[in-house]
Amino acid sequence: MKTLFKLLPFALLAASAIAQSLPDSSVATSASAPKPRWVSTSVGVNKIPVKWANNHAQWYFNPANIPLPHPEIRQLEALTQDGVLTAMKEAAAQWMQVCNINIEYKGLTNAAPIRGDDVIDGNSVWGFTYLQGMTSGFAAPAIRRTYEQGLPIAGTIVSASIEVNANDRAFEYTALRGVMVHEIGHAIGISHSDMTWAVMAENAFHGSDYDQWLRSDDIGACLVAYGEAPYSKANRVFNWAENTYPVFRNTYKTPFFNDVNSVYGFTTFHNRPSTTVQGDGFIFRHYPQSDSYLGSMDGSIYYMGPDRVLQNVGKVLDFMPAVIAARF
Repeated sequence: MKTLFKLLPFALLAASAIAQSLPDSSVATSASAPKPRWVSTSVGVNKIPVKWANNHAQWYFNPANIPLPHPEIRQLEALTQDGVLTAMKEAAAQWMQVCNINIEYKGLTNAAPIRGDDVIDGNSVWGFTYLQGMTSGFAAPAIRRTYEQGLPIAGTIVSASIEVNANDRAFEYTALRGVMVHEIGHAIGISHSDMTWAVMAENAFHGSDYDQWLRSDDIGACLVAYGEAPYSKANRVFNWAENTYPVFRNTYKTPFFNDVNSVYGFTTFHNRPSTTVQGDGFIFRHYPQSDSYLGSMDGSIYYMGPDRVLQNVGKVLDFMPAVIAARF
């Protein structure tokens, strides 16, 4: 492990150098990639994206109908109200870390989530409802359109409730976060992508671990509507590092057992994003399992391992070609 910690800064520096040398053709830019359909939630002949006014979305959480574990194949720990709320906030943070939108949690409510066009009162409710079929979640924003000479010229989202399927009794927190990242995309005005590797793809079935990190096509859609968050690129470097270097993995395991005969089944190991926080002029993420940090300040990426030696491993912009090529 010590060797890994010693070599990691050099690996990051090498990645930065490789990124600088990548030819333009290796980077998935909007000019070279097929035109995505993620802004089809739009109005007017110029396809103006539908968005929240002032880049500010609000939502309430209804804790009713949280599914109980399946009686035969279930987690040792059932979903809780606090755990579900935390997972929803973490999913919202994925969008706020890269796009200039505030997705504000307003508190608990006993109001039921109601689908988009059925309500325009501004009360967006996220929670569980009993959906038909295999649908994991559903979100459709209610849009107030502005017309000129009988034609829509702008659209403002006034509410966007999210329904998670309470019939799915195999839910655990990784799956819930993955579903919520996708559905929150719809709630802020992003339609399905035609890029199969995007989180906002309609029928890609990547798996819940994959869907916890936004990909470049998802981010591109959000940037069109809301612009870039202050530390967008640094957070994208962090996301890329978490999926590239084992030392930045935030791994936990979900044990399952069979209630019928009390025999342990299998254990699933999950990776999850770490939370970006601010302090001492940095934004940073902490990785408890390796007791290490990734941070950014003044346009540079920093690494600090268990020895608590802070090391500058390169400029954020130097990493971006490799980050984009990896679709983060």
